[in-house]
Amino acid sequence: MNRTILAIVVVLVVLGALYFWQQPPPQTLTPAPEPARSIQEAEPPAPEYPVPEPSSALDAGDGGGMEPPPGAAPAPGPEPAPPLPALGESDPLAAQALQTVFTAGDALGLFNIDGFIRRLVVTVDNLPRTRLPLKQLAVQTAPERFLVRAGAGEDEYFIRPENYRRYIPHVRLLESLDTATFAGLYIRYYPLFQAAYEELGYPDAYFNDRLVEVIDHLLATPEVSDPIRLARPHVLYQYADPELEALSAGQKTLIRIGPDNARRVKVKLREIRARLTRLEIE
Repeated sequence: MNRTILAIVVVLVVLGALYFWQQPPPQTLTPAPEPARSIQEAEPPAPEYPVPEPSSALDAGDGGGMEPPPGAAPAPGPEPAPPLPALGESDPLAAQALQTVFTAGDALGLFNIDGFIRRLVVTVDNLPRTRLPLKQLAVQTAPERFLVRAGAGEDEYFIRPENYRRYIPHVRLLESLDTATFAGLYIRYYPLFQAAYEELGYPDAYFNDRLVEVIDHLLATPEVSDPIRLARPHVLYQYADPELEALSAGQKTLIRIGPDNARRVKVKLREIRARLTRLEIE
């Protein structure tokens, strides 16, 4: 052992001795058991925006707490809803729900129904991130090609206004969403959304909280007016403004669909958010 290594060993031994010398003398008493609060602290946090359970909510409203007169037959209660299918068998249920909550356009034609609930949860969770998993999106991409026009400068491009028309079917479909019907079905099917969210690796979190968080993130998207300048350093276009390019995938999508479409989407998102934060059985 050379002198350098020997010096390091001596220093570590001295520091270790000093650490133990500075500690109080060891106690011979039996240590007390851990307080019960340590178990409570390990419990997952309560949801910020809880989703009511349909069965309990319906039972709570049974007759307003008044007892029927003596000899009178009890009023028939609501029939219990059929049990939910397993997450992997929920596509027919999802297709039926989509046709119920959207009142305009071909809803099924704009969505990827195969594994829809899982796709929807993955899409929502990734909107605030830098990239979207294109193979797992719940919505079909817009038809036709992305339209741009060249600018006067080198590597200068702008989004062509007619490009925004590609997204009109998606915007109209969102505007046709019946939020009252949506809230009822969302409560009914929420266990499936929660199960899909836990599959992503969030066993102690709540999908409804994440959904509200993502909507708030999208509502914070800056308003950008035409012309929107692009650059093309490689194969794909990107925003020439570094601040816009640094936005999340969801926020950049809102800008790409055009100012008017983005405003219409935000109006509907605020309406949906109001429902999600005060969910109740109607």
